[in-house]
Amino acid sequence: KEGLTISLQCQGVLVVMSAAGVQTQRIIEQVHDKFALLGGPDVTTVSRLDLPTSGVLVMALGTQGSTSANYVLAQFAGRLAIKSYHCLCSGNVLGSIGSKAVRSARL
Repeated sequence: KEGLTISLQCQGVLVVMSAAGVQTQRIIEQVHDKFALLGGPDVTTVSRLDLPTSGVLVMALGTQGSTSANYVLAQFAGRLAIKSYHCLCSGNVLGSIGSKAVRSARL
């Protein structure tokens, strides 16, 4: 069983770390189990991560349709949440040390 690391819990928002190779659904189940055991609030899934991606998984503290869930979901739907992706690479160097590239077009 993977460990559950809660990075942030505040006013209606829960942020959980997810390792690469861990299914988002598994993290969601762990959060539900932990909160049910502690008598805490239910959570609503707001975002998902691709299987090979590690990072933070944002959830709303509250059931689907609750004020907190609607607010956090609106942030993602309105593209107000800023996402940043970083890639660690190995192999032959394609540029000078410290070179960077920025992709501004939508994928």
